[in-house]
Formats: sequence, structure tokens, C-alpha cells
Amino acid sequence: MQPEQHLALVDRFAAHSSAVERVAGLHRGVVEARDRLAELRDAARDRLDRIRKLEETVGEIDAVGPRVGELAELDRERHVLRNAEAVSRLVQEVVELTYEGETTAASMASAAARSARALAELDPSLREIAERLETAGLEIQEAGAVVRDYRDRSDFNPQRLEELEARRVALERLLLRYGADEAELLARREEARAELGRLGDYDQTLERMAAQLTRLEQDYADAAQDLGRSRGTAAAGLAPAVERQLRELAFGKASFEVRFTPAPGPTVVSAEGREFPLTPRGAERAEFMLAANPGEPSRPLKQPGRLGRRAVPRYAGTARRGRRCGRGPGAGLRRGRRRCRRTRGRRGRRAAGPAGPAQPGAVRDAPAAGRGLRRPALRRAQMGQGWPYEDGRHAAGPDTACG
Repeated sequence: MQPEQHLALVDRFAAHSSAVERVAGLHRGVVEARDRLAELRDAARDRLDRIRKLEETVGEIDAVGPRVGELAELDRERHVLRNAEAVSRLVQEVVELTYEGETTAASMASAAARSARALAELDPSLREIAERLETAGLEIQEAGAVVRDYRDRSDFNPQRLEELEARRVALERLLLRYGADEAELLARREEARAELGRLGDYDQTLERMAAQLTRLEQDYADAAQDLGRSRGTAAAGLAPAVERQLRELAFGKASFEVRFTPAPGPTVVSAEGREFPLTPRGAERAEFMLAANPGEPSRPLKQPGRLGRRAVPRYAGTARRGRRCGRGPGAGLRRGRRRCRRTRGRRGRRAAGPAGPAQPGAVRDAPAAGRGLRRPALRRAQMGQGWPYEDGRHAAGPDTACG
């Protein structure tokens, strides 16, 4: 179980969810404010170059002075100028037929309307037709006047076409650099002006953001300090509760504590001048410590769901059973050593080989002496050095004391 989980268990025990969320939110605000301030300080290094580029952008856009929808108007006018001869001829025909000719459509509609009114006096059902003809004559006359005015103000000069082409080239150059249409050009100019204003009062902006960061850090320090105090109170109540559970598991004399240490990472300074670690979980980290028996040092719990092996001796779970049977805590260890000795003895007797004709006076003729035989003697016998006699010498080889 990691220390981060220990801290979460303490917070769950004390119902610190709202306090932890507040600390996490303040931590996020402090980190974001520090990032913004660092970006502003980095931008100060190339501040003059940035100001020069922004001024060039504003100057280029203002020099052209684009309008929303201007490019579409230029395209329409250019198309008309490219077909100036046909446009001029058709306009003149419309004016003559509707307004300036000897027999115009307006005069013919007026004559038809007069005849229709006379007819309506004879048959009132045709009165609507007479009114529509009269209205049509007026509309034709007004339409002819509009076309006449268009002819009078139209300038089909080839020089105007050259001016339109130059204007289109200037607009398209701006669109390639700063935006997709005239609206984006104007928005880019406003953004550049606003950034120039911010860079102009850079010192004031830097001081304002630094003051804001200081307030956020102090708020975080206050919240982290309050949360730390509440965690200390919760740990004082958690330790007795855990010790009661340990007594039910036959750890009657075990002691449990929650040890708090400062969390690693950057720090903030409170209004009183104290430093607090800056983390989303608060200013401290928690670690559960356990001493299974009196006099033992407390060790951290690191295995999930059960007590750590280093924190609990091997005999702790069998202490009660050992006392009931008249054995001490090390009884299992002594039994294991006796089993090991018996196993080595059996292996030695098997290594001696099958029973065969014994040499006269050999030690193996005496069963009681055979039990005292040691493994080095058996090894020498297998290597052909002979079997040892009762006086400790071998049948062959140098005189050597039996191992």
C-alpha cells in the first residue's frame, strides 16, 4: 500500500472530500497563474520585435482599408467593364423602349389602361384589369428612369478597369497573409491593436498578474493548512480504531500510528511567511506505521490488504498457541533444525551403498559405532581409500584421523 493510498484512507475516514476538492481547485489555479506569468515574462524577451510586427500588420491593413463584401463588388464591376460594349448597347435599348423612345412601353401601357377604364364603365367586372394596366404603365416608366440613371452614372472607361485590378491584387495579398475574407482581416487588425495595447502597458500587466498569483498562493496555503490540521485530528482518532481491530487479530500489544511528512514538489509562501508544498492533495503525505510488539521500532505498511511481512514477526500469529502447548515463540525453528539433522543422517546412510561383506575389524561391523560415523569418512570410503578401523586408521592410504 503506497503512501498516497494512506492519505486517501485518512481523508475518507475524516470525510474530507469537500476540503480536498477545494485544495485541488486552488492548486490548479496557482499552476495556471504561474504558467501565464511565465509566458508573459518569456514574451518580454522579444517584446520589441513583437511590437514592430504588430505595427506592420495594423499599418498594412489600414493602408488598404478593406470593407466586408468589397471583393465580391469588385468582381461584379470588373465583369461589367470587361463587357462594357454589350452592356452599353443593351442599356440604351431598354431606355428607349421604356422611357425615351417615341413609342415606349410606358406610353403603350398608359393607352391600354385608358381603354380598359372605358371598358370597365360598360362592364364593371373588367375594372381590376384596368387598374393593373395602369399600375404596369407606372412601373414600366419608373424602371426606365432607373435604367437611364444607371446609364448616366456608369463609367465604361478602360482606366477604371485597371484601378479595379490593382485594388483586387491588394486585397488578395492581405487575404493570403491575414485571413480568408474581409471580415477576418478586420478581426486580425483589432486583435493586433489589442495586443499592442497590452504590450504597451506590459509593466502594469506583469505587476497585476504577480499580485493575482500571490493571492492565489496564499489562499492555497490557508486551505492546505486547515486540511493538514484536520488530518492530524483524524489520525489521532484513526490510530485507536486500528489498534482495536488489531487486538481482534491477536495483536494485543501492537501499536499503530499515522506519520505525516511534507509532500515533495514546489512550495508556496503563506501570508505568515511559512512554506507549504504545492500538490493537488495538500501539503503533506501520510504513512501508516506499525509496531507488532512492545519495544520494536515502527515500520511502514506496504502490502495491500494485510500487514507487511517486515512489520510482523513470524511467530506473532502462533504466540497464543505456543503458550498453550508449553512451547516458546521459537519452537517452530527448533523443530525445523531437528528435521534437518535427521534428513542429513538418512542421506549419509544411503550414500554408504548397499550392505556387503564387511572387512575384518571394520567399524561398520558395530551397529553402535556405525551411528557415530560421519559423512567425510563415508566419502573417503567411496573414493577407494578404504573403510576406517576402530583405531581411526584406513585400510589403505595415509594414516588420517576419522572425520
